[in-house]
Amino acid sequence: MANDRKYGPSKPKKRKFCGNRYSKEKATVGKSIRSTFSNICYIGNSTVSSESYCEQVDTPTSKIRTKIAHCTLTHEGSSGLMEASGTCDIFKRSVEQYKLRYSGFVGDGDTNTYKKVSDSMPYGNKNIDKLECVGHVQKRVGTILRNLKKCTKEILSDGKELGGKGRLTEVAIDKLQCYYGNAIREHKQDIVKMREAVWAVYFHKGSSDEKPVHNFCDVSWCPFLKAKRNGKPYTHKTNNYLPSAVMNYIKPAWKDLAKTELLTKCLGGYTQNQNESLNSSIWKLFPKTKNHGLKTVETAVAIAVSMFNDSCTSLMAILRMMDIHPGQFCCTFCEES
Repeated sequence: MANDRKYGPSKPKKRKFCGNRYSKEKATVGKSIRSTFSNICYIGNSTVSSESYCEQVDTPTSKIRTKIAHCTLTHEGSSGLMEASGTCDIFKRSVEQYKLRYSGFVGDGDTNTYKKVSDSMPYGNKNIDKLECVGHVQKRVGTILRNLKKCTKEILSDGKELGGKGRLTEVAIDKLQCYYGNAIREHKQDIVKMREAVWAVYFHKGSSDEKPVHNFCDVSWCPFLKAKRNGKPYTHKTNNYLPSAVMNYIKPAWKDLAKTELLTKCLGGYTQNQNESLNSSIWKLFPKTKNHGLKTVETAVAIAVSMFNDSCTSLMAILRMMDIHPGQFCCTFCEES
């Protein structure tokens, strides 16, 4: 398996991020900011929480009315519902703000947010497709196999344990996880070929000299088929393949990972990498370890979205709108980055 290229892991190149590394079709469109704390209300009456203090708006005290007008509380309820509430607002206002409808929802395995959006019916009777992030589905492989390895104490049919040298090790799990994700990405437009590629990984990894199973493999990445095509002998190395007892034991788990229902949600090869990249650029502007007011967060998010969509050149446009003319070094830095 060390010679596998198409489904093999590759080392990413390090690069400095100053904007959206993805295509313009995947730029950020909608955003929603939620705050469960109001600094102004809390300072005005430090003996009670901001929520209960804001409820005193109906009292005839003008001082409270003045402070409540500047309240920055934008979310009521638990913090766990903030994501669902913000996502619902993004969907509901998409037609009014941007003249478009979001046809799909790319999730990370958590169905609560999707259920909230679907139940809110932002587009009337038009359904919103539930899609899965390929990266999170790929991580699911490693989670399932590691839990299986951790919980299995019994001896397999060959008289050995599930883990150990030449068996289901951490390296082997990482390879299976990586190959599974690559199989989905290589066939993101064809569910039949995607499912065949997922099973090709399983049978390829469990092949041996006595029982080679490469029916689903592709000659572009399978060293066994390459050697057969060139008329050369090939030996299945022990460190690259797993014993049949191990593969038979993990087969039920692999069946669940190769179900058509799950793989259908991966069609298109969508990921949440764009969201994670944007979040990372936002946290660089103001760290999570400190408290920030709503205006600070809104300003940081606006700057981060501008840089994410149009790189650092958007900062020059913002400065010009404020009647601040950027200098030569600022322009050079923004253009080069």
